Amino acid sequence: MDTIEHKVPILKFSSGNAISQIGLGTYEMKDKSCGEAVKIAIKNGYRHIDTASIYKNEDIIGQALKELYAEGIVKREDLFITSKISPYEQGYEKALKACNDILTRLDTPYVDLIIIHWPGVSKVKNDNPKTAETRLETWKALEKMKNDGKVKDIGVSNFLERHLDHLLKNSKTPPVLNQI
Repeated sequence: MDTIEHKVPILKFSSGNAISQIGLGTYEMKDKSCGEAVKIAIKNGYRHIDTASIYKNEDIIGQALKELYAEGIVKREDLFITSKISPYEQGYEKALKACNDILTRLDTPYVDLIIIHWPGVSKVKNDNPKTAETRLETWKALEKMKNDGKVKDIGVSNFLERHLDHLLKNSKTPPVLNQI
């Protein structure tokens, strides 16, 4: 069978790491169909898998990837895996635990990108100063995970300009992206 090689555009982060502009989003994928979709995508050239703890499919993805590694189809270092911290997992200790749980579920020693999924915090009103404080605690936990080598890059999702300004003024590491 003839094949056509496709060049997938990449974006370079300020860290020097690169992300494929095309990836498999796994929102609302569950059960065996999620694992099969991951396997088919990887076998067809996808190298970026995007998930989140709130999607509740990281264990399925981890198992599918483990099978692909065992079959010699792909190596971990050839993939770019993104996951996200949910509003329920915000706060320093909760975010550390969430990141470690993500690594366990995905059965991987590191994740290429961890994102704060939403600027809001569960059960706290958006205009409450506690929200901004908790968001910064979460960010500091992600910085620690990055410094510990468990995460290569850290970013945010759905942040408005005011959220980004507050984060940049009060942290050491700027986000590599704002996924929208």
